[in-house]
Order: sequence, then structure tokens, then C-alpha cells
Amino acid sequence: MSTTVSDVVNVGADSKTANLLGSTQLEFMQYPANLLIAAVAGAAEEIRMTLAVGDELVIDDQRIPQEAALRLPQKDDFIFNSGARRGDRVVLTLRGVANTGGTDVGYTVKAVPFRG
Repeated sequence: MSTTVSDVVNVGADSKTANLLGSTQLEFMQYPANLLIAAVAGAAEEIRMTLAVGDELVIDDQRIPQEAALRLPQKDDFIFNSGARRGDRVVLTLRGVANTGGTDVGYTVKAVPFRG
């Protein structure tokens, strides 16, 4: 059975969020899994994503897609997947690039256990 964390967060101009998975079931992996990551930024501001799994930086300041209207990511919006081992810490942060104000971002992280 998979575990999913979804939310909407406001990313301020020229700022970086704390770990979006902090204090969730996915901050420290309880089983080996494939992580599926999706994020959609609302409107005008450029937002960048960084993801670290265990001691590996797997996404380094990558621009995420923008939509005219904010929404939670859908099936076709998943932009990255990565393997995670049991005990790995997963750190997901977002960074606002422009200085025009905050932007809402919808994100989803899904952990699908490896079978075997």
C-alpha cells in the first residue's frame, strides 16, 4: 500500500521553505520505496524545487510547472521519481525566485513500496 502526502504551501518571494515533509510519514522512510514527486505553481512567480533522499541530492533547484489557476497535481503532473531506502530522510524544499510576492504551490509526494 502506498503513502501519499499532498498540500498547498505559500512560497514567499526570494525565500525558501522548510522541509515540506517534516513531521510527516514520509520524512523518514519506513520501507524501501519509489518516490513520485509532483508540484504545480500558481500564476506568475518562478518556483524551484530541491529534493534530497538519504545522502543523495536528486533534484537541485529545478523549476516546476506553472498553471494559470492553482490546483493540486494530477496523475500526469508527476515530474520525478526516485528510489528511497528504509531509514532514508527525505527533504523537499521550494524556493521563490522573483521578488513580486508569494505564490501558492500544490505538491504531492507518493511512496510506492518496492515489491519483492
